[in-house]
Parts: sequence; C-alpha cells; structure tokens
Amino acid sequence: MQIAVFGAGRMAEIRIEDMVSDSRVSEISVINRSPEKAEKLRT
Repeated sequence: MQIAVFGAGRMAEIRIEDMVSDSRVSEISVINRSPEKAEKLRT
C-alpha cells in the first residue's frame, strides 16, 4: 500500500511512526509546504 501524508507536523510524525511498522505499507510520501520539514521525517 502506498500512503500520502499531507503535513509534516507532530500528528503526521506520530502517524508515520505507526505506518512504518505496518508490513502492508510499502511507501509513504510526505507533502508539506516546507520541504525541509518533510525531509526531517525521513530519519
């Protein structure tokens, strides 16, 4: 499953942490007005 997350705030971070551990999720794309904030969630 491919997921798009809109926003890179604290709530998005929490949700992404959950999705990373889900074996059904193959890709997570983060869309945000500030590319720098979205990039920080990659780590």
